Amino acid sequence: MRRLLLLPVIMGLSAGLAAVAPTLSPAPAHADAPASQRPSHIDGRIAFLQAELHITADQMPLWNAVADVLRQNDQAMRSAWGDMRHEGDDDDVTALDRLTKMQKVAELRAEGLGKLLTAVKPLYAALSDDQKKNADELLSRGFGRMHHWRS
Repeated sequence: MRRLLLLPVIMGLSAGLAAVAPTLSPAPAHADAPASQRPSHIDGRIAFLQAELHITADQMPLWNAVADVLRQNDQAMRSAWGDMRHEGDDDDVTALDRLTKMQKVAELRAEGLGKLLTAVKPLYAALSDDQKKNADELLSRGFGRMHHWRS
């Protein structure tokens, strides 16, 4: 619980550092790149979630299934955003084109959420009460904010 109370402080500090960072060092080469071309941080997020949930050795097979789905969902969304960016000039894209693309992304997200739910259910059933409390907190915040890939 203490970690959760410190989260806003840590986030505030990191936001402050992000504001100062441009003056400290040049931006990475990928900073202006579309989301599909930026490095994925999914493995770091998975490691964070695993640590926060205190996954035990007995729970690892169930956790690995969840981690695999998270990686697959990340790759699918990165690919979809990349495809959308390469489908034509912004000047040539109509409102109907944009709505169609938005629908495809929404459908992909829904499909990914269904896969994630299927993988999380057996893991959640195997968690201790304390682990479930942690999972409930993480799930209420978008499962570690896995939907970060928008550009």
